[in-house]
Amino acid sequence: MCDSDTVKFYIATRYSNEKYRQLALQLKAELESHGHQMTFDWMNGENVKPYNDNPEKTTVVAKKALDGAKNADFFILIPEENGTGMYVEFGAAIAEFERTGAPKMFVMGEDKFSVLFNFHPACTFVDSLDEVLELLEG
Repeated sequence: MCDSDTVKFYIATRYSNEKYRQLALQLKAELESHGHQMTFDWMNGENVKPYNDNPEKTTVVAKKALDGAKNADFFILIPEENGTGMYVEFGAAIAEFERTGAPKMFVMGEDKFSVLFNFHPACTFVDSLDEVLELLEG
């Protein structure tokens, strides 16, 4: 998978959890340094909350996020028990996996065992980005 074409990835976590967002930004930077490309960069985007005050922007972001999750070669979830949107993106990626066999799915972080669907057979639990890269290259 990591040979010729640019490998596309998506990272999902809770936007409002700064600790997890910073971890996602670090992962993104490291993956990009390996030549990989994020399908949709929600991390540095404009906050569209409250959603009902920004319906046009919210519609665009919602579509781009789901398309990004589905069009990735691999997907990393950094779950949080109180997360919301990340689980919609995660569900879209699992549904795409069920349909096509891609993306490869990785779950990492301190809450990785906290949600039922993190145990879907498509998912691999990892402890680090190095582990993700090893699995992709292996």
